[in-house]
Amino acid sequence: MFTGPYLNQIKRAVWNEWNTWLEMQPQKIKTGENGTDLTIRLIDGKWLSLVGLDKYDRTRGFHPVAAVHDEVAKAKRLAFEEVVTPALRSHKGPELDITTPRGGWWKERWEEGLNPKFPDIASWKIRADEVGMISEEDLAEARATMSPAMYAQEYEAEFTNATGPIFPEFVQQAWPLGHLVPPGLIRAEMAKGGYPMGAVDWAFEGTAVLQWLWVTRAGGLIVLDEMTCTKKTPAAMMTMAKARRKLPGVIYVDYRCWGKERDGRSVADDFKRAVRGLNVAIVQADKRFDESIVKLADLMTITGDEEFPKFAIESGKAPLLQRQLRELSEEDVKPHGGGFKDSVECDCADAIRYGAMAAKPGRGPIVVDTTEKGPLWGKMPRNRAGLDTLTGFDALTGEPLFGSVSHGPIGEA
Repeated sequence: MFTGPYLNQIKRAVWNEWNTWLEMQPQKIKTGENGTDLTIRLIDGKWLSLVGLDKYDRTRGFHPVAAVHDEVAKAKRLAFEEVVTPALRSHKGPELDITTPRGGWWKERWEEGLNPKFPDIASWKIRADEVGMISEEDLAEARATMSPAMYAQEYEAEFTNATGPIFPEFVQQAWPLGHLVPPGLIRAEMAKGGYPMGAVDWAFEGTAVLQWLWVTRAGGLIVLDEMTCTKKTPAAMMTMAKARRKLPGVIYVDYRCWGKERDGRSVADDFKRAVRGLNVAIVQADKRFDESIVKLADLMTITGDEEFPKFAIESGKAPLLQRQLRELSEEDVKPHGGGFKDSVECDCADAIRYGAMAAKPGRGPIVVDTTEKGPLWGKMPRNRAGLDTLTGFDALTGEPLFGSVSHGPIGEA
């Protein structure tokens, strides 16, 4: 079993190399593969399996004879306590951890190999300049551009307090090397299906952000545009947004906006009033932080097999989002998790987190009816005929369009 903190990360790093190496052997070793489960069947009946520890519950029931853990310091401790370690006990299987050193739970695991109380565990530090895979010139360039603590951690196997980027999978380059995609390719992908939506990170103080997003048929996420404003009411923000471009049919708004204020209303109520009559639904964003980071990492991972990236930003758009995805680091997260520190500029990153958690594959978002209903709702006779009449199809997405037709007075049969 070969594990990594994220399934897509180890697939990109290992899957093709495994298959190529096995198929080059002079004697047949490999007898089959399953690209969905990421398993390879060997001639002696054993299997090689790639396992992402971001979804470690799926590995329950495995009983590997041995395991290699790549970048294990980034993996969840619970994955080992609940699944990996118990599974290996059935065969007393050996383990090999390969990782860049980081503090936290894995440092304790590494230190066990230096403790004579654990004679069956050994730990080593292997520096980049001892291996010879990276040239002296490249090491010198890295040393000149990185902080001493970060260089010591990444290249000299030292435990430091240095932290890496929170979104290391984001590549600010043109597709296919990175996530910036020209408008023509964006439009071609949108024409295949999907749906629009928006995401708002509200500013009780500071900068508020609205992002225009497109969810692809497969559940990928495209950033079409962003708008920022300061010291604006929800009504003023929506007025600015309408002047910029058409509002999407559903907007996921910062979950904090649902808290009631002194007048008994909430910021979310103000947003709903601001879009009344515009056929726009205001929906509470998913507040889960760790899960949103994992999902964005999954979307941003480029394996090289894609015809179109699962996460894309239209070229020339969303410069603030691009900067935050590039600059935000692990030290910008609150010590106990749950979000970014209050002092950190993260509004665009928070908005895209909301969008990522809402993105689902299919033809459109699932939206709960949030229409404000007055005291006479349901009591007035109303003619429902014609509201389900097919009036045409959207030229871009192919979605069926429904609308009302002219009828007689209200209440007429």
